[in-house]
Amino acid sequence: SSSSSSSSSSSSTPPLTDYYTHVHDLPPQVGGCQFSGDHQKYTDEIDGKHLSWRLPLSSEGGVEPVRTKDRDQAKARQGAAAALIENHDKVVRFTTRALGEPGPRVSAPFSDPYRQPEELAQSSVDTALRLAAHFLLEDSRDEYGGLDQGYVKKKVMQASLPGRPTAQCLKYLRDRTGVPRDMSFAEARQLRAHLNVVIDALD
Repeated sequence: SSSSSSSSSSSSTPPLTDYYTHVHDLPPQVGGCQFSGDHQKYTDEIDGKHLSWRLPLSSEGGVEPVRTKDRDQAKARQGAAAALIENHDKVVRFTTRALGEPGPRVSAPFSDPYRQPEELAQSSVDTALRLAAHFLLEDSRDEYGGLDQGYVKKKVMQASLPGRPTAQCLKYLRDRTGVPRDMSFAEARQLRAHLNVVIDALD
Protein backbone atom coordinates (compact mmCIF):
# COMPACT_ATOMS: atom_id res chain seq x y z
CA SER A 1 0.00 0.00 0.00
CA SER A 2 1.08 3.56 -0.56
CA SER A 3 -0.02 6.87 0.92
CA SER A 4 1.47 10.31 1.17
CA SER A 5 0.58 11.50 4.66
CA SER A 6 3.05 11.33 7.52
CA SER A 7 2.58 10.43 11.15
CA SER A 8 1.53 13.22 13.45
CA SER A 9 2.20 11.28 16.62
CA SER A 10 5.43 10.85 18.51
CA SER A 11 6.26 8.42 21.26
CA SER A 12 9.25 7.20 23.23
CA THR A 13 8.29 3.63 22.34
CA PRO A 14 8.80 2.26 18.83
CA PRO A 15 5.73 2.85 16.62
CA LEU A 16 3.61 -0.23 16.05
CA THR A 17 1.89 -1.41 12.91
CA ASP A 18 -1.78 -2.41 13.04
CA TYR A 19 -3.18 -5.79 12.04
CA TYR A 20 -4.65 -4.40 8.82
CA THR A 21 -1.36 -2.96 7.56
CA HIS A 22 0.54 -6.06 8.71
CA VAL A 23 -1.63 -8.68 7.02
CA HIS A 24 -1.73 -6.77 3.73
CA ASP A 25 2.03 -6.18 3.74
CA LEU A 26 3.00 -9.77 4.56
CA PRO A 27 1.92 -11.77 1.48
CA PRO A 28 4.02 -9.87 -1.09
CA GLN A 29 6.99 -9.85 1.30
CA VAL A 30 7.09 -13.50 2.32
CA GLY A 31 4.76 -15.22 -0.17
CA GLY A 32 2.61 -18.26 0.45
CA CYS A 33 0.48 -16.84 3.29
CA GLN A 34 -2.60 -18.98 3.94
CA PHE A 35 -5.81 -18.51 5.91
CA SER A 36 -6.35 -21.01 8.70
CA GLY A 37 -9.28 -22.22 10.76
CA ASP A 38 -12.35 -20.07 11.33
CA HIS A 39 -10.70 -16.91 10.01
CA GLN A 40 -13.64 -15.12 8.41
CA LYS A 41 -14.92 -13.12 11.38
CA TYR A 42 -11.37 -11.97 12.16
CA THR A 43 -10.63 -11.21 8.51
CA ASP A 44 -13.82 -9.16 8.20
CA GLU A 45 -13.13 -7.11 11.31
CA ILE A 46 -9.51 -6.44 10.40
CA ASP A 47 -10.57 -5.40 6.88
CA GLY A 48 -13.19 -2.95 8.13
CA LYS A 49 -16.25 -4.99 7.24
CA HIS A 50 -19.55 -4.66 9.09
CA LEU A 51 -19.07 -2.16 11.95
CA SER A 52 -15.35 -2.24 12.76
CA TRP A 53 -14.58 0.96 10.79
CA ARG A 54 -17.82 2.74 11.60
CA LEU A 55 -18.92 5.10 14.33
CA PRO A 56 -19.28 4.71 17.19
CA LEU A 57 -15.91 3.05 17.79
CA SER A 58 -15.17 1.10 20.93
CA SER A 59 -12.45 2.76 23.00
CA GLU A 60 -10.96 -0.66 23.74
CA GLY A 61 -10.95 -1.86 20.12
CA GLY A 62 -12.06 -5.32 19.01
CA VAL A 63 -9.98 -8.15 17.55
CA GLU A 64 -7.11 -5.67 17.76
CA PRO A 65 -7.09 -3.97 21.16
CA VAL A 66 -6.30 -0.29 21.55
CA ARG A 67 -3.51 0.32 24.05
CA THR A 68 -4.72 1.95 27.25
CA LYS A 69 -2.66 5.09 26.65
CA ASP A 70 -4.27 5.52 23.20
CA ARG A 71 -7.93 5.25 24.26
CA ASP A 72 -8.65 8.99 24.33
CA GLN A 73 -10.84 9.14 21.22
CA ALA A 74 -10.96 12.94 21.08
CA LYS A 75 -7.16 13.04 21.04
CA ALA A 76 -7.04 10.35 18.33
CA ARG A 77 -9.54 12.30 16.20
CA GLN A 78 -7.46 15.45 16.56
CA GLY A 79 -4.31 13.54 15.56
CA ALA A 80 -6.01 12.09 12.48
CA ALA A 81 -7.31 15.52 11.47
CA ALA A 82 -3.85 17.05 11.96
CA ALA A 83 -2.23 14.43 9.71
CA LEU A 84 -4.87 15.06 7.06
CA ILE A 85 -4.59 18.85 7.22
CA GLU A 86 -0.79 19.05 7.44
CA ASN A 87 -0.38 16.89 4.33
CA HIS A 88 -3.50 18.10 2.57
CA ASP A 89 -2.19 18.81 -0.93
CA LYS A 90 -0.34 15.50 -1.17
CA VAL A 91 -3.26 13.54 0.26
CA VAL A 92 -5.69 15.11 -2.23
CA ARG A 93 -3.48 14.14 -5.18
CA PHE A 94 -2.96 10.65 -3.81
CA THR A 95 -6.69 10.15 -3.22
CA THR A 96 -7.60 11.12 -6.79
CA ARG A 97 -5.49 8.23 -8.06
CA ALA A 98 -8.57 6.08 -7.58
CA LEU A 99 -9.83 7.57 -10.85
CA GLY A 100 -6.48 7.95 -12.61
CA GLU A 101 -4.77 5.93 -15.30
CA PRO A 102 -3.43 2.67 -13.85
CA GLY A 103 0.20 1.74 -14.32
CA PRO A 104 1.94 -1.65 -14.24
CA ARG A 105 0.60 -3.92 -11.50
CA VAL A 106 2.75 -4.96 -8.55
CA SER A 107 2.34 -7.92 -6.19
CA ALA A 108 0.77 -6.05 -3.25
CA PRO A 109 -2.97 -5.68 -3.97
CA PHE A 110 -3.26 -2.18 -2.48
CA SER A 111 -0.01 -0.89 -3.94
CA ASP A 112 -0.19 0.82 -7.32
CA PRO A 113 2.76 3.24 -7.30
CA TYR A 114 2.49 3.99 -11.01
CA ARG A 115 -1.17 5.04 -11.04
CA GLN A 116 -1.59 8.68 -11.99
CA PRO A 117 -3.68 11.28 -10.10
CA GLU A 118 -6.87 12.46 -11.79
CA GLU A 119 -6.58 16.23 -11.99
CA LEU A 120 -10.29 16.72 -12.77
CA ALA A 121 -11.26 15.12 -9.44
CA GLN A 122 -9.08 17.32 -7.24
CA SER A 123 -11.72 19.93 -6.42
CA SER A 124 -14.37 17.43 -5.30
CA VAL A 125 -11.85 15.31 -3.38
CA ASP A 126 -10.46 18.43 -1.71
CA THR A 127 -13.97 19.31 -0.51
CA ALA A 128 -14.69 15.75 0.65
CA LEU A 129 -11.47 15.59 2.68
CA ARG A 130 -12.27 18.96 4.24
CA LEU A 131 -15.60 17.49 5.30
CA ALA A 132 -13.84 14.46 6.79
CA ALA A 133 -11.52 16.77 8.75
CA HIS A 134 -14.51 18.85 9.88
CA PHE A 135 -16.29 15.75 11.18
CA LEU A 136 -13.12 14.54 12.92
CA LEU A 137 -12.98 17.84 14.80
CA GLU A 138 -16.73 17.94 15.55
CA ASP A 139 -17.31 18.01 19.32
CA SER A 140 -21.09 17.55 19.20
CA ARG A 141 -21.48 13.78 19.56
CA ASP A 142 -23.73 11.29 21.24
CA GLU A 143 -22.64 9.51 24.40
CA TYR A 144 -20.96 6.77 22.35
CA GLY A 145 -18.96 9.12 20.10
CA GLY A 146 -21.29 8.96 17.11
CA LEU A 147 -22.39 11.86 14.90
CA ASP A 148 -25.94 12.92 14.08
CA GLN A 149 -26.68 11.38 10.68
CA GLY A 150 -29.08 14.14 9.66
CA TYR A 151 -26.42 16.76 10.33
CA VAL A 152 -23.81 14.77 8.39
CA LYS A 153 -26.11 14.22 5.41
CA LYS A 154 -27.03 17.91 5.27
CA LYS A 155 -23.38 19.04 5.33
CA VAL A 156 -22.40 16.59 2.60
CA MET A 157 -25.43 17.40 0.43
CA GLN A 158 -24.66 21.12 0.66
CA ALA A 159 -21.27 20.43 -0.94
CA SER A 160 -22.97 19.13 -4.12
CA LEU A 161 -20.27 16.54 -4.78
CA PRO A 162 -20.39 13.89 -7.52
CA GLY A 163 -21.36 11.00 -5.27
CA ARG A 164 -20.03 7.75 -6.69
CA PRO A 165 -16.62 8.91 -8.00
CA THR A 166 -15.92 10.94 -4.85
CA ALA A 167 -16.86 7.98 -2.65
CA GLN A 168 -14.58 5.77 -4.76
CA CYS A 169 -11.68 8.14 -4.08
CA LEU A 170 -12.33 8.20 -0.33
CA LYS A 171 -12.45 4.40 -0.25
CA TYR A 172 -9.10 4.34 -2.04
CA LEU A 173 -7.55 6.49 0.71
CA ARG A 174 -9.31 4.61 3.51
CA ASP A 175 -8.00 1.25 2.31
CA ARG A 176 -4.43 2.53 1.88
CA THR A 177 -3.95 4.37 5.16
CA GLY A 178 -0.99 2.61 6.77
CA VAL A 179 0.14 2.31 10.39
CA PRO A 180 2.57 3.63 11.56
CA ARG A 181 3.64 5.14 8.23
CA ASP A 182 0.72 7.60 8.03
CA MET A 183 -0.48 7.80 11.63
CA SER A 184 -0.98 5.73 14.78
CA PHE A 185 -3.47 2.86 15.02
CA ALA A 186 -5.82 4.92 17.21
CA GLU A 187 -5.73 7.79 14.69
CA ALA A 188 -6.14 5.47 11.69
CA ARG A 189 -9.27 3.95 13.24
CA GLN A 190 -10.76 7.41 13.51
CA LEU A 191 -9.75 8.47 9.99
CA ARG A 192 -11.15 5.30 8.42
CA ALA A 193 -14.41 5.64 10.35
CA HIS A 194 -14.85 9.31 9.49
CA LEU A 195 -14.06 8.71 5.83
CA ASN A 196 -16.88 6.15 5.99
CA VAL A 197 -19.14 8.85 7.44
CA VAL A 198 -18.65 10.89 4.27
CA ILE A 199 -18.76 7.83 1.99
CA ASP A 200 -22.09 6.69 3.44
CA ALA A 201 -23.56 10.17 2.97
CA LEU A 202 -22.38 10.20 -0.66
CA ASP A 203 -23.50 6.68 -1.62
